[in-house]
Amino acid sequence: IKTNLERVFAMFAMVVAAVICDAGITAVLSSIIGNIDFQAGTNSRRLQCSKQYMKSQGVPQEIQEKVFNYYNYADVEIKGVNEEEVFKGISRALKNSILQHFCYQSLRCYFPTEFLSEGEINYVVNSMSPHLAVPGEKLSEIGKECSALYVLQRGEITATNINEQCWKLPPGAV
Repeated sequence: IKTNLERVFAMFAMVVAAVICDAGITAVLSSIIGNIDFQAGTNSRRLQCSKQYMKSQGVPQEIQEKVFNYYNYADVEIKGVNEEEVFKGISRALKNSILQHFCYQSLRCYFPTEFLSEGEINYVVNSMSPHLAVPGEKLSEIGKECSALYVLQRGEITATNINEQCWKLPPGAV
């Protein structure tokens, strides 16, 4: 940059680029916050409707509490975020990178190299999608076919073997 005019033009270009970048980031963050707020409102409406319906149908208090606990779980624990919807809105490459980050090493440890190649592990990882398990949900049962593979990212899962011995699985468990 040799002249004052070139310096002014360079500063103007930097300001325009900063505004455009900031607007893009602000739009993405606004969209995420809007989705979370919409989900919280939806859950609140469902809770109100459920209360009225269960009261009119004479549903026992114990069952009502379980339903209310679920809505509280959806609002507080997972903050109303639906990972499947988030994954639909991002590029395939970004989705694959996120899955690689969270799942690749767990699967590599679970499946030795002689059992599955690097390419096969990458194929499995890139075919995965998020699944939000609710408290009490059984992901698989002994003696029943399970067609899914899960990698625990957060929370806790209790595993039970055929002898009914139980243990908690750590994050990263397959």
